[in-house]
Amino acid sequence: LNEIIITGTSASIEWDAADCADSYSIQYKAVSDPTWITVTSATPSFLLIGLIPNTLYEWKVSNICVTSPHVETDYSSTSEFTTAQSSIEEILGLYGFSIYPNPFNISTTLQFNLAEEKDLVINLLDITGKLVQVINNEKLSAGNHSFEIGRNNLSKGVYTLQFILDNNSAGVNLVIE
Repeated sequence: LNEIIITGTSASIEWDAADCADSYSIQYKAVSDPTWITVTSATPSFLLIGLIPNTLYEWKVSNICVTSPHVETDYSSTSEFTTAQSSIEEILGLYGFSIYPNPFNISTTLQFNLAEEKDLVINLLDITGKLVQVINNEKLSAGNHSFEIGRNNLSKGVYTLQFILDNNSAGVNLVIE
């Protein structure tokens, strides 16, 4: 059993094809969940979606042969994977997201692409969560956007860029040296 691509909310899994298999039964679940979810696939791979970020999952597969005689093998031993923590792209739909340089001592540049026009709030918070600076609080058009964030009178330390879009919120740490 192999995993090939794992994100915060999906996992593309694959396994070796069986000679007689006409289809496959896949069972998966979060390790902490007692209930298995069963899906079928005509090929020896499947995209699991709707997963919980930063969660340990287990999965197993069974071969289904419908040619005479009908045979369904026992499930394989389980394999495990852990989903990634959600990214800014997944949570907010900010694509091509980058902050460079980070850490910085004079200024840094925030860049991203919006697929459609959105009201986007970007705040800079200190380590206690106190608002230090509003970077953006207006509607942005679809396309590429770039914001330069200067050190100004900020002390060395860790700050959080807070993004609020469509009732979703995410944060990224920013370090000033």
